[in-house]
Amino acid sequence: MILFLTRHGQTVANLEAFYSGQSDVKLTELGKSQAEAIRPVLAKYQFDKVYSSDLSRAIDTAQLAIPGCEPITTPLLREISIGKLTGEYIAAVRERYGNLKGDFSAFDGESPAMLKDRAAQFLQLMEQETAETVIAFSHNGFMKAVLRCIIGDAADTVPFVNGNCNIAVLKYENGRWLIPVWNLAGNF
Repeated sequence: MILFLTRHGQTVANLEAFYSGQSDVKLTELGKSQAEAIRPVLAKYQFDKVYSSDLSRAIDTAQLAIPGCEPITTPLLREISIGKLTGEYIAAVRERYGNLKGDFSAFDGESPAMLKDRAAQFLQLMEQETAETVIAFSHNGFMKAVLRCIIGDAADTVPFVNGNCNIAVLKYENGRWLIPVWNLAGNF
């Protein structure tokens, strides 16, 4: 099975550098343009199923990138929960608490391990999927968690570039996940 894992387009939270986590922020005009810009890349493939996070930024990206699609939504694909820090500016949080290293569990959010567990659940779901080619629209933190699931803790040593509307191509073969392409369309 082939899984195209795609990050949503730019949001106001990306633009203004605040934590949106699992809140429902909308795409900016640039984010909508980014989603439309990957349309020709995705049009080269036939997707048997389209999945999306249940947050509007991912759903909107899916519908702009693949016109007419009605994605299967799942909270498994959501961004990490930021908890009580939702809506806070990233720089202000770092000034107050230092580098949290993606661990928001002290603020009623998720830890990286919790997010990795959710990513592993989604990958297990895909391992059972009968469709041959699937695309899933998700979020930056979730995609990094998928990377951790596949290559382990070494993911923390890899320079992680995951721009808006990045498309990673994953392949499940002989009981393991491979990453033939991390950035199919280029970063926007």
